Amino acid sequence: MRYGYWVLLLGSSVLSGAAHAATAIPPIITGSPTAAQINQRCNWFVARSTTLRKALETSKGKASVATTLAAYDKLGEVIGDGGGEAGFYREVAMTAAARTAAQKCENRMASEGTKLSLSRPIYERIKAIKPPADEPTRLYLTRVLSAFERAGIALDDAGRAKAQVLTDEVSKLNTEFEANIPKGPRTITTTAAELDGVPQDFIDAHKPGPDGKITLRTDSTDYVPVLTYAKSPELRQRFYREYQLRAHPTNDEVLRNLINKRDELANFKSKEFKFAGNVSAVAVKPTSSITSSAWACASASGKRRPNRAYQRRCALTAPRIASRTVSEEKMLAI
Repeated sequence: MRYGYWVLLLGSSVLSGAAHAATAIPPIITGSPTAAQINQRCNWFVARSTTLRKALETSKGKASVATTLAAYDKLGEVIGDGGGEAGFYREVAMTAAARTAAQKCENRMASEGTKLSLSRPIYERIKAIKPPADEPTRLYLTRVLSAFERAGIALDDAGRAKAQVLTDEVSKLNTEFEANIPKGPRTITTTAAELDGVPQDFIDAHKPGPDGKITLRTDSTDYVPVLTYAKSPELRQRFYREYQLRAHPTNDEVLRNLINKRDELANFKSKEFKFAGNVSAVAVKPTSSITSSAWACASASGKRRPNRAYQRRCALTAPRIASRTVSEEKMLAI
């Protein structure tokens, strides 16, 4: 739900420019934010989100696009901006403490998004809106309601509470997966001859070691120039393969847990209530050779000793998926 929901939040931003101004989100922190500053800013976003959510849940009067959907839009802006900022700080903050604070904030904002997606009062308010005449807004309204339904809004109170817990666990694993990638860089060695085509200033900044070899890191400052300009296909292929192994094997276990937790969430929702034939709301296991292998390897972990061919397939699959960003990996499961 986490990523599909953010897409809807971005889509909602077209509804009301006035709603954006009314939210009055403070300017982003500049310079090198500390963990304390990030925590303080995160507290503001969570408090603002809570206030707007409760106000929308208890709102009275006739539901409409101009009032109800605009209020939903304001709430979505706060959650989306807070989560986006936290993810940004997690990636670029200068200290480990600040990055950890941002990672925790990212999880808190994801939880705020789930609270909204499982709010029955807000769902009922939006559902009561008379379908608008213009097609784009009508389509958007339909998709907002569908997102609520996929999140598990039809569950009873206890079911929605459990869905909240499971979704929060998925979000934490998502964030852990992403946070591990820059923590697990890898290197390759090359020669000046192999770097033919790469700008000279890049080569000048990468002096050979005592063995005459040049060390390249899988950081984007090395990776992008080499993949863009190097004429050697062997170098580009070797660097690409090493780049895909970032955070492996650390992320292997995280990814397995993530797949299994998403499977648990999807199975729980489909078991607790029927989706009235809404296929898009049912968990669909991946069908490609890579993702199917990932799912099977994760699901079989600890259950039985696979045969040699199965072990080989798992061994080949895990490195290829262990360093993917969640935007790529999320296709493995709902």
